[in-house]
Amino acid sequence: MRETRKKKGPKKEKEFLDVAPEAFARYLSLDIWQRVEAVRREGGGREEDLKTILAFDERYPYQEIWRERWQGDVGDRISTTEPGELLGFIERMVAAALHAEEAERKARGDGSLYDEDDYLAFVDSQLQYLFQHRDDEFLTP
Repeated sequence: MRETRKKKGPKKEKEFLDVAPEAFARYLSLDIWQRVEAVRREGGGREEDLKTILAFDERYPYQEIWRERWQGDVGDRISTTEPGELLGFIERMVAAALHAEEAERKARGDGSLYDEDDYLAFVDSQLQYLFQHRDDEFLTP
């Protein structure tokens, strides 16, 4: 006989801002993956482009954290992994890098990652999208 559990109140729906950090990580992952895939598709002679992507200079002054995460989580797999699988590695790397960056920010006494312009611009664009499409059929419950 199957045991049933009592529910402890109504199910709480997640709001956009509850999932925004995960969505931001996905957004960054897709951006990195698309740029890497463009270099892979074009083949040889683009090694310099790949180095530029993987320098993570846009994450300054935390780019070293990102480089280390890349080496640990993706590294040489970039040349031998299928695109879908590579995206999975990049997603795990980005989530870990964001977590490590946030911890480093806290240790240095810097502001939160989630107060930075790139994160706020991402949230703003997504909220604008939701407001523009709030009456669309695919968004109504």
